[in-house]
Amino acid sequence: MRSLYLLISVAVVVFDQWTKALVVRDMSLGESVPVIRNFVHLTFSRNPGIAFGFFGLNPGPYQNWILSALSLLAIVVVVLLMRRYPVHRFGMQTAMALIIGGAAGNLWDRLRLGEVTDFIDVFYRDHHWPVFNVADSAITIGVILMAIGLIFFDSAENQEPSHSSG
Repeated sequence: MRSLYLLISVAVVVFDQWTKALVVRDMSLGESVPVIRNFVHLTFSRNPGIAFGFFGLNPGPYQNWILSALSLLAIVVVVLLMRRYPVHRFGMQTAMALIIGGAAGNLWDRLRLGEVTDFIDVFYRDHHWPVFNVADSAITIGVILMAIGLIFFDSAENQEPSHSSG
């Protein structure tokens, strides 16, 4: 069963790298192509920071190595956490597999290129979300699913029935 979660992580990395390769092959840096005009565009950009452009301005000389080490550490921590959860906890295991796949996809870019390729550009009027990629999406979805699992399912499983006297 754990092989299913490994497959999810690998699928995220493959899809992430494939979409980035298409963008690099077919677009010029800075080029923007509307998918849904004035809402979602494909905009080819490079990000020396972390997800959604954080820490991308004025990168220091060791930033790439520090962020790579942090990504690797995050992958190790999530793998260890994943091993603590029963394999049948599909939601939590899938959430962690998405996080691992996303972190690995961006880590691969960082190690190869020194920065991450981003291309999904979402905005509405003056409200503009930082450009992101498939790996960032997988991490975000994984974190949201994990939070839901921790808040609504783990807390319910860990509560003991209350005994009231009265």
